[in-house]
Amino acid sequence: MNILLIVVIMVVFISSVAINALPDSYVSLLSPAYAFMIGPEGPEGKRGPPGHTGPQGKQGPVGPQGKQGIPGRTAPLIKSVRYVNGNSILILGTVKSVARCSSNEEALGGGFSIKDGFGIILDNSQSGNSSWIAVATNPPDISKEIAGSLQAHASCITLTAGRMVQ
Repeated sequence: MNILLIVVIMVVFISSVAINALPDSYVSLLSPAYAFMIGPEGPEGKRGPPGHTGPQGKQGPVGPQGKQGIPGRTAPLIKSVRYVNGNSILILGTVKSVARCSSNEEALGGGFSIKDGFGIILDNSQSGNSSWIAVATNPPDISKEIAGSLQAHASCITLTAGRMVQ
């Protein structure tokens, strides 16, 4: 009987050592009698890295139409277009040519020309609402034979309603 008791104690001891060496998933499959041999649950582990971004989803449906806006103002209508040339002036030093529209017209655009010689343009722009200017220069000692002539040009318009907004 003493031998039988020693054998039972040895079997229990060896099986408890073997059970503790197994992973928890295997131990849970064994008899609940061995549950007393498992220690307390440990602390929660660290959070793992984020996973890969998934594929983009389908485009959603078209939204409802927005509210109707307030009515706009009537745009001015061009009644007539007239092309005006400014004074032609020999470019000796710095000179300016002005193309002027009539008082009931507005300068819609413009430009310049340099003819029969050389010149360096310094300015080419609208001046007020009804004229276009061009400014050009040449070196002071340039010969009259190679100096060009500057002339400004403007596109003058007459409007039927309103004024051009700039």
